[in-house]
Amino acid sequence: MKKIIVANLKMNLDLGEIIAYKNALDKIVNDKLSLIVCPQYPYLSFFNNGLYSLGAQNVSEYEKGAFTGEVGARDLASLDVEYVLIGHYERKKYFLENDDKILIKIKNVIDNGMIPIMFIGESKEEKQRKKTISVIQKQIVEIFNMLSNKYINKIILAYEPIWAINSGKIPEDKEIDEIITFIKNFVLKNYKTNNSVLYGGSINEFNIKNFNQIKNIDGFVIGEASTNLRIFPQILKTCEDKTID
Repeated sequence: MKKIIVANLKMNLDLGEIIAYKNALDKIVNDKLSLIVCPQYPYLSFFNNGLYSLGAQNVSEYEKGAFTGEVGARDLASLDVEYVLIGHYERKKYFLENDDKILIKIKNVIDNGMIPIMFIGESKEEKQRKKTISVIQKQIVEIFNMLSNKYINKIILAYEPIWAINSGKIPEDKEIDEIITFIKNFVLKNYKTNNSVLYGGSINEFNIKNFNQIKNIDGFVIGEASTNLRIFPQILKTCEDKTID
């Protein structure tokens, strides 16, 4: 099974940079990984060329109508978007997204033939209080308990500890392994599904070597490092060297 690599470009590249990025990426992509590129909305069509999968960084909870500035799941599907990031911490923090909105977005994405990548993770305070497992379990339960298996088995989970985002700090390898293993076992036991689980948070060309050895990780969500064309090819090459059993 190929590793899933999500390049979350966030809001970092302008038009000229996007064109240069796309041209460079096209030259290094191969079929050894399942690469998902998630640019800003205006640049989605730039990456719709079949060399990798197209992902969106967000989606509206509304399907259509008088919602100025929103982009619905139907719109994304019409652009051949295959994956949508949902519930990233930055969306929760800056745009006040809650579980009700996340739930609606997941349903809309799946109903329009796309796959949601749902983020879960603990804050620095929760980690310090040794609440990581209970927090993650609660985040899963509050969404999964409101869905049928028709929806649950299509969700990709992304464990991204909030305290690690853009911090340069990362959990210990053993800790990540334990958390990913817990997530997989919990979902299998309680919902009878085998969901892929990714890891994200301050990934770079150095720590990816250790992360890539953690057996239970199905892939990675890469933020800032995915926009750096000196670093990102190194990360991709490392991930090619070990696929999932």
